[in-house]
Amino acid sequence: MRKSPLQIPPCPAPGQGRNVWTLKAASACRRIGLTAQEASTIVRERLTRTPRPGEIERAVAKAYGEKSPRPRGGTNRERFNYEELASESKRARAFDLAALRLRSPIDPDSCSAMDFLRHLFRPGERVFLADSLHDREGLIWEVPQADENPENELLCLADPSPGLGAWFLSNPITGEALELERLRSESNPKGWTVRAEECLTGYRYLLLESDQAPKDLWIKALALAPLPIVSITDSGGKSLHALVQIDAQTASEWHRIKELIGAKMVRLGADPQAMSLARLTRLPRVWRDDTGNYQRLLYLNPRPDRPIIMLPEREQEKGGGR
Repeated sequence: MRKSPLQIPPCPAPGQGRNVWTLKAASACRRIGLTAQEASTIVRERLTRTPRPGEIERAVAKAYGEKSPRPRGGTNRERFNYEELASESKRARAFDLAALRLRSPIDPDSCSAMDFLRHLFRPGERVFLADSLHDREGLIWEVPQADENPENELLCLADPSPGLGAWFLSNPITGEALELERLRSESNPKGWTVRAEECLTGYRYLLLESDQAPKDLWIKALALAPLPIVSITDSGGKSLHALVQIDAQTASEWHRIKELIGAKMVRLGADPQAMSLARLTRLPRVWRDDTGNYQRLLYLNPRPDRPIIMLPEREQEKGGGR
């Protein structure tokens, strides 16, 4: 009979042994009868800092007497390399914003914010939306059934009060609040949240966001990438946000896939800190007072099956949208 996971030692405070805690926690998981996969998930959930690439996998392998996986130089060790981006972009020299929009299977100008989310999420799933990156409550929106045609409940985000745009969580949530020890602070004494990794019900998307790569080169890099890119949104500022369809079964699987595809994209300009499961990303069709621009949808393909550059163009583009 298994013992309770509560017997796993809590992660210590910074400077008090978090570097060796992963092995202790993994060993405790083995002693109470959990599988190595279950141990990886629990250690990742309870570690109160971002794990180093391969750190958890090596600790679990050592605790369970398995061969430790060779480090592959994870995303956090990579750095933006402009020369590599420029060289890669030469393979798509003529590809630009107009070419990207023409290769969007769904006309981006035809999508409202609600239509966009209905393409990304399934009926009955709940989506977290907010008009501030620091908003813990936000709006929890349940995706309507396919035969429902409700009023646009997202109009409240069309003109957000701070004027800084609007965001949504890139993966679906339960909608139920949790109290997490690692999130406790003076402003949030109970560690209350509805938008942490523990609140997710799916591990579907990975965000590729770049504030460093010039937009014209980043568009080419995304078009060439052999990745199932579902959407690309202009933030209305200096970045483009691309969602890659991962469809992992577990959080651990999602993190493994991220490490496989993330390193090269970071060298091409992707922000490694944006590659997290519970990540907010820009919602299209929302105005930003601070930049005087819309957060504009550039590309939408709910069933990606090939690199963007290999897609045929739509017969004609309808202009004049946001």
